[in-house]
Amino acid sequence: MAIEIATVSNNPPPTPGHGEPAEASRHERVRLSPLALIMLLTVALGVTTLVSLASGAVSISPRTIFAAMLGYHPLTEVQRLILFHLRLPRVLASGLVGSGLALAGLLFQGLFRNPIADPYVIGSQGGAILGACIGISFFSQWSVFGFSATTLLAFAGSIGRQDQRGDPFARRFCHHHHVHEYKLLLRALR
Repeated sequence: MAIEIATVSNNPPPTPGHGEPAEASRHERVRLSPLALIMLLTVALGVTTLVSLASGAVSISPRTIFAAMLGYHPLTEVQRLILFHLRLPRVLASGLVGSGLALAGLLFQGLFRNPIADPYVIGSQGGAILGACIGISFFSQWSVFGFSATTLLAFAGSIGRQDQRGDPFARRFCHHHHVHEYKLLLRALR
């Protein structure tokens, strides 16, 4: 498994007779191995994390952050509070949320064996939106065990919408033809 990256050169295409084959074109393919791609993305993640930690209302240079991580340069008390109590938890939380969303998308697409599957396929998005709207409109100040009512109602709405098993037409069709509704849904996605 290799990734191909198309590049375009500014050089004119070679003409036959100058030692180059006639099939040569201006487009060249560069193949990256999976290991090289993983290393490139890891470096990009590290640079992005360092820039995210450095930027903000109070500027802390990336060099200072890197030196403090290696123990060469101590941070001031204000820099330490900003870095370790504000920015680092936010950067780590955003990384966890992003990886969680990527994993959820991977599982969703794998479950339905459809590379373009999304939450609209089974209607969970509509139920979540309805629950969130009810939570925002009527219970915006409530929380249960640290979770806002909006979050809990959005989750319950998405689960409740999935529990209804689609629309009434699909239920009648499946009941009449003795087919389970999830099988009908999976057949439609193939």
